[in-house]
Amino acid sequence: MCVAPSSLFGFFSLCYEQTNVIVTTNLPFAPWPATFAGEERMTGALLDRLTHRLATLSINDKEESFRVKQSRKNNAKKS
Repeated sequence: MCVAPSSLFGFFSLCYEQTNVIVTTNLPFAPWPATFAGEERMTGALLDRLTHRLATLSINDKEESFRVKQSRKNNAKKS
């Protein structure tokens, strides 16, 4: 087992139902096991803890990001 995934799992296990945690990611949940060194069982347990009483905010990737919109607006002001 790789140390990093188990350390991350340990951290979230300590936080579980003790405090609020915010996690940001650009990956859907399906590819997470590959990200965590193929540790499917541990990743499943991690996702179970993260998604229990979860509030998600999904950002539509088909729209321009906030930063791109701000950059366009700033460049338009300079012109």
